[in-house]
Amino acid sequence: METAAEYPVNHIPEFRIKIVAALYAYGINLPNDVYQQLLQQDRDTLTDDLELVLSHAIRYYDDLQQLPPANTWFVWHALFLLKDLGTTHSLALIAELLKQEEALIHFYLGDEPEDFIRDLLASLFGTQLPMLVNIFEARKNDFVVRFAILEALHQIAVRDPESQVAVEECLNNLVNFITTRVGAADLFIEEVTEHLLQIIVQLNSKSLIDKVRPLIEEHQLPLYEDYTLSNFEEYSYAEQAPEPGKVQVKSRKEHYAEREAAAPASGLDRADDAYPEVIESLKFLDQEKAKSKGSSGTG
Repeated sequence: METAAEYPVNHIPEFRIKIVAALYAYGINLPNDVYQQLLQQDRDTLTDDLELVLSHAIRYYDDLQQLPPANTWFVWHALFLLKDLGTTHSLALIAELLKQEEALIHFYLGDEPEDFIRDLLASLFGTQLPMLVNIFEARKNDFVVRFAILEALHQIAVRDPESQVAVEECLNNLVNFITTRVGAADLFIEEVTEHLLQIIVQLNSKSLIDKVRPLIEEHQLPLYEDYTLSNFEEYSYAEQAPEPGKVQVKSRKEHYAEREAAAPASGLDRADDAYPEVIESLKFLDQEKAKSKGSSGTG
């Protein structure tokens, strides 16, 4: 089968499962019956096709920026399907996607996608935590993905207390990493560092709390000048950090509703004229629906 790199941007990849092309046919409003029909396909074949969606999106990002908003949600749908499939086969490609420039992240996932990325990472990377550290370290001048990674680590520890030791090890590695960013040209690193400190407190990690205190006092963390040890102590003990366990995991319906509310009206339209292959996919879907109705009517 041809790879994404061999396709011109006015065509989509050749999928082994025809209806995967339907991901390109809708804006954020992907019909639930289409989504469920996709989940019923052969798991391995569907995973391969969804990975092709992602690799095509990365490879052709510069050219795909010409697309109107209604044609850019296929990555969102593919990631959600991979999340629901629960496969770890695609983690390296998802990690590659999340290492791309922030403009690409926003182009495919919309504004403020932190909650979606958090839930995606927490669902799929629970047994591959070092990959989250690797993605974090690869980011620069970024708030969205790094913030989502910290939230995902928190969520993983809360949902599975047995993972707390592994999560704390990752947080320790992140503390070591951000000490190397002091004085570096790295936008949002101060906000990200402060959120890392908050996560450490929320998880009540005594060893990490003891580790960061002197780092704060000796200005060995990239924080704003007015952030002092007293700020950290006040947050830790006087204000009482939010209890771990109060982590909201949003459903697909909730994520889609939020995206729909945030998306411009032009991003909600059906976009089936963008690619010639999509028209054939939609015809196939209509045929399958007709068959389904026919069989149920004769039963």
